[in-house]
Amino acid sequence: MLLWCLLVLGFIQGSEGITIDLAPFNTSAVIGGNATLACLVSNQGSDKVKWYVPGNLNALTVDDTITTSGDHYEVSGQYNLTIVGVTNDDEGQYQCEVGSNNYYGSLTVVVLPSNVTAYWSSTPAASSTANITCYSSRAHPPPSFAWFKNNVALDTSNAVYTSSSDSSGYGEAYSTLPVYLTSNDEGAVFRCEADYPDYNDAVNANLTTALSAPGAGTTTPALSGCDSLCGTASLEQTWKEKLTPTIAYW
Repeated sequence: MLLWCLLVLGFIQGSEGITIDLAPFNTSAVIGGNATLACLVSNQGSDKVKWYVPGNLNALTVDDTITTSGDHYEVSGQYNLTIVGVTNDDEGQYQCEVGSNNYYGSLTVVVLPSNVTAYWSSTPAASSTANITCYSSRAHPPPSFAWFKNNVALDTSNAVYTSSSDSSGYGEAYSTLPVYLTSNDEGAVFRCEADYPDYNDAVNANLTTALSAPGAGTTTPALSGCDSLCGTASLEQTWKEKLTPTIAYW
């Protein structure tokens, strides 16, 4: 009887077919770092899981076996693909073939900006709306931006974003956000974060608010440094080079 039950259970489990538990998704990695593309499965049975790299019709991996020489690729679990020492050539769309189904995720190779600056582009005064701007120097690709006030995320639907890129994908970017200020905002810390797909807060800049008297002139910032920025406003810059984006499993 026990043997019969085990055979029935095995048949039921086998008949479910392979299941994708976490499909690949778009991610980013700093050049020279490592990147992991998710593809987690269960109920594998006799089905195979294969990874394909951009522009190559031959499978890079079959289950946990890597078909190419060298140590540029690794497989972990069932069956995440890790790219070791990311180069520009690794950018593109990757395919995880799970049985008869295909799933795709893109890798963006990032060269971080050397400078991210936050400054007031109009006078910050109580009971008025002022524009705060975040500037990213040359990066690949230009980042998007998120804004925070005292560590609370701000609505950026009214932000104006502009960027320019050359033929190699490098470029600068700006984000200007209108914010309404009150007297309680004296000393408030605004932060802009440079973001990439699945790689938030790659670089950030903080700006501490020093409210001006009504009618005071607007400071014009010099983007190369903080000594001449924003009048008495205090600028703090934090550099974060996260070589391996975090993959959350849930």
